[in-house]
Amino acid sequence: MVVGLSWYVAGPLRTRLCGSLTCQRIGLGEDLPAAAARQWARWGKRTNFCADDFRRRDGFVRFDAPWLALRATDDDITTPENAQGLYEMYPYAKLEERVLDPKAFGKSSIGHLAFFRSQNADLWSIASDWFRTLARKRAN
Repeated sequence: MVVGLSWYVAGPLRTRLCGSLTCQRIGLGEDLPAAAARQWARWGKRTNFCADDFRRRDGFVRFDAPWLALRATDDDITTPENAQGLYEMYPYAKLEERVLDPKAFGKSSIGHLAFFRSQNADLWSIASDWFRTLARKRAN
């Protein structure tokens, strides 16, 4: 419901009044220029996120590298359906998805962006360990 209000009401209103989507004031990173905010809103309203816009671009289809996808169970933006649409854009990627339940890590929330915040630095080893393992495999 909150995400829906953002895509359909609050986001367009803030963008029209301020000339950008004022994310910084509400703790969601940097402000987005109006055109980017409209594009993100269009993507956010679709179950396959941005897949329709990017599916035809060769680079996405040809990407065949390892990919660690982290998704939190309390992420209202990257739902399982949206994630699947994103993954389908990269049919040859060597995907490893990890779904993070905040409670399993003693957290009240991870959501869409909080993984990268300093209060969740203890989670960063999930990614760094994955990169180290990948580097060791490639070195052998």
